[in-house]
Amino acid sequence: MTQATRSIAAGDFKARCLALLDEVAKTGLPLTAEMAIEAGCLGRDGFHGDPADRLIVATARCLRAPLITKDPAIRDFAGAHSIW
Repeated sequence: MTQATRSIAAGDFKARCLALLDEVAKTGLPLTAEMAIEAGCLGRDGFHGDPADRLIVATARCLRAPLITKDPAIRDFAGAHSIW
């Protein structure tokens, strides 16, 4: 990977993260540092790379709340407690 490729990838990542944070802010539930760190750590636990799904799972884990979802990627992840 060249320096230019890394810069583009980093810029895309930053833009995606900012867009996700804007969406989370619209929900009325504040995104805490704990939730952001938890979302970043989910990859080491074997969760897939979709940043929106990571924020959803991380938020539920930090709040110790079950998830209601039909998304199989979330439901099949052992680290997420889903009730439906």
